[in-house]
Amino acid sequence: MEHLLSTQSVDGLVEEMPKPEERGQRMFLHSSFPWKKHNWQQFMQFSRKSTIALADLLYQQGRWGKALRMAAYAARFDMSAASGCLRAHFLQVCGDIHGQLARTYAEWERQAEQYDECNPVMLKIFKFLSQREESEEDIPTEYEWAVRFLHDIEANLTVSVRAYQEALSKDDVDEVEMELLRKRHGNSLNELGSFYMHKATATMTVQGDACDETSLHPIWKQSFACFERGIDVFQSTHDNVNVALLTANCGRLMRGFARSMSSSDGKLQAKECDAYKKAIEYYQKALDLLGKANKSKRLRAVSPTGVNVSELKESVTWELSTTYFTLACLLQEATPLELMERDQVEKTIADYMNRAVQVLDLQASSARLPIYQYRAATAHHRLASMYHNLLRDSANEHRSKQLRLLAESHYQKAKHHFVPDEHPLEFLRIQLEQVALCEFLMQGAPLRATKNLIDALDHLVACLPALVAIQRRFKEADSEAEAFEKEALKLTQLFIARLQFTLLGLNKALSSLKKKYVARRVHVPALDDSLSERQPSHERGVTLVPSRSKEDTVKQLKADYASSLRLAVGADKSVDPLIDFVSALVQTSSILKTH
Repeated sequence: MEHLLSTQSVDGLVEEMPKPEERGQRMFLHSSFPWKKHNWQQFMQFSRKSTIALADLLYQQGRWGKALRMAAYAARFDMSAASGCLRAHFLQVCGDIHGQLARTYAEWERQAEQYDECNPVMLKIFKFLSQREESEEDIPTEYEWAVRFLHDIEANLTVSVRAYQEALSKDDVDEVEMELLRKRHGNSLNELGSFYMHKATATMTVQGDACDETSLHPIWKQSFACFERGIDVFQSTHDNVNVALLTANCGRLMRGFARSMSSSDGKLQAKECDAYKKAIEYYQKALDLLGKANKSKRLRAVSPTGVNVSELKESVTWELSTTYFTLACLLQEATPLELMERDQVEKTIADYMNRAVQVLDLQASSARLPIYQYRAATAHHRLASMYHNLLRDSANEHRSKQLRLLAESHYQKAKHHFVPDEHPLEFLRIQLEQVALCEFLMQGAPLRATKNLIDALDHLVACLPALVAIQRRFKEADSEAEAFEKEALKLTQLFIARLQFTLLGLNKALSSLKKKYVARRVHVPALDDSLSERQPSHERGVTLVPSRSKEDTVKQLKADYASSLRLAVGADKSVDPLIDFVSALVQTSSILKTH
C-alpha cells in the first residue's frame, strides 16, 4: 500500500509548495492567487478520495486496523469541505470497519498493532498541513468518534450503527448507494440488538437464581429498540426476508424475557405467560412474511444480504414449536389455577402440544427430521401421560372412556416416533406406562381383568427390541454411559416387577375361569419352516400352534412366573437372561390374544 504514496513523490510535492514565510503570511491561500487556492482545494479533494479508497481497499483485504488508520488520515483532510456523497462513502467505510472489528474481537491485538503503525508518507503530509495552520497539533475533526480503535464489542457496534445512520442523512447520494446503506444500517441494528439480547441471556445464566429481574429490563429494552428500528429500515427497502429475520429475533427476545421473569417457586406467572404468547405472535408473523415472499417469487435460496432463507424458515419453525412446547410444559408442571380453570388448563395444554407438533414437517427429508420426530414423540407422550392421570381422577364413566381412548391414541403416536433402537429408554418408559394403565383398568368381572392383563403382557413383550438396544448400549462405552446405565437399570427393575405381577395375575385370573381356551392360528414368527411351507397360500405367514387347554396354559404361566422370580439385572448389567425370557413369552402372549 505504501508504494502508492512514496516518500520521494511526497517530498517533491512538498518542496514545490510555497512556505508560509514566503511573500507574507498565508500567501498561498490569498485571493490574489485564485489558481493556487484552486490547486490547494484540488489537492485536499484528491487526498480525501485517495485515503478513503485506500481505507476501503484495506478493509476488503481484512487489514481492518490499517483501514481504520487510513480512515483517520482521511478525516484530517477537512471532511467538512467534501461532498455529501464522499462523506457518506467515508462513513460507510468506517461503519464497515467497526462492524467487522465487533465480529472479530479475537484479533483485536493484531489489528490494534496495525492501527498504531504510522505511515511515514502521511506523517510528512500532515507535518506540512500543520505548518500551513501555524500549529504542531493535529487538525480537529468532526469525525474523531468514527476513527478511534475501540476495544469493546458494544462500542464498535454502536459506532457502526451511528456511522450508517449519519451516512444516510447526507445529500447527493444516489438511490443505489442509499439502498445499500439502508441494508447495512439494518444489519448493524440487528447485530447490536442481538448483542444486547445475548448479554441479558448470559447474565441470567451466570447469576442464576440470584439474577435481579429489574437490572435486566434496560438491556431487554435496548435490544428490542434495535430490532424495531431494524425492522423499520428493512421495511423501507421492502426486504421481507430480513424483516422476518428481525421479527424472529424479537420472538427470541421475548422467550428470553419470559425466562427472566420466572419465579423461584416454579409457578407460572401471568406476565411470563404473556411474554411467551408474544413470542409466538412474532414467530408466526415471521413465517407469514417468509410465506408472502415465497408466493411473490421473491424468496431465494440466499437473500441478497446473505441470509439463507431455507435455514431461516427451518429455524423459525423450530423455535415456534419450542415456544409452544415450553409453554405447554410450564402449564402442565406448574398449573396456574389462579389464572384459569382446570378444564381450561387441560384444553390449553393439549392445544399448545398439538400445535408444537403440527408446525413441524415430519415428512420432509431434512437434517432436522430426527429432532422433529423426537419433539413429536415427546409431545404425544406428555399428552398421553396427562390423559392417563386425568383418567385416574375421573368419576364420570363417559369421560373416563374418552380419556382412555385419548391416552391410548397418544401412546401409540409416541411409540411411532420413538424407535426402540434409537430411543430404548423412552420406548420402554411408554410401554411401562401402558402396563400401568392396563393395571388401573383391571376392575370388575374376572374376564375384564383377564383382558387387561393380557394387554399388559402384550405391552411387556413389545419391550423386547428396547431391551436388546439397552444391552447393546451397555456394551458400548461413551461419555453418557453412566447416566444411561442408571436410568436403564431403574427401568429394567421396574419392568421385571410389572412382569412378575402380570404373570401372577394371569395365573389367578385363568384359574378362576371355567371356559376352555384353545389356540388355533396365531400371527407370530414361523416356528417351523417346513410346517409353514405346507400351509395353503391364503394362510401363509400364520403359524399353527398345537391346541392347548386351559390347564396347559395355566401350567405354562405358572412355570413362567416361577422363572420370572429369578430374573434380575445385577452389577454385571447383563440383560441377556431377561431378553431370553421375554423372547420365550412371545408365543404365550400370542396364544392368550387369540382367546
